[in-house]
Amino acid sequence: MIGGFNILDWFGAMRTVFLTLTIVFLAGAVTIFIYAKIVIARWHREHEEHLAHKGHGADHPLGHDYGSSGQDEQQHHAPSGHESAPAGRASEWEGIVKKSQSIRDSDWKLSVIEADKLVDDVLKEMGYGGESMGERLMMIKPDELMHLQDLWDAHKLRNLIVHDTSYTITQDQVLTAIHSFEKVLKELGKV
Repeated sequence: MIGGFNILDWFGAMRTVFLTLTIVFLAGAVTIFIYAKIVIARWHREHEEHLAHKGHGADHPLGHDYGSSGQDEQQHHAPSGHESAPAGRASEWEGIVKKSQSIRDSDWKLSVIEADKLVDDVLKEMGYGGESMGERLMMIKPDELMHLQDLWDAHKLRNLIVHDTSYTITQDQVLTAIHSFEKVLKELGKV
């Protein structure tokens, strides 16, 4: 004790102050971190919704807008001599495209799988037989389908995704495959 001043009491008080400040600081940091995660998640969700409603213009790899007028454009661009796509199929296709534009690679993989299944269903409806999509594709002659090789490439990507769950995919691969499926569906007048 120096002149009525106890140094041990002073250190004890300082330790309590610093401990309190540390707890307050950590609680504030955790709160800010949680708030930031919520804001970022909300922004991503709104951004995806915006993309889904607005769509992409001509510079998008898929080539046109899938916004509110997407169904009209798709029916307008259907090749002559083919029926327009049913509304349900157009809606299903829009959902596939939306997944391909997601920020999650799990959605990208799902979009390729769903697009492949949609094309396979169309081929079955058109009377192509076979046990699998690969068998159906082998039955198509190159002069029957202008984008047959693109379809094969997209189907091979689908097989990689399905048979190797650890396969790492890029969004460029997905958009290329989705574009290939789309070209075939348009050629057949199904979207």
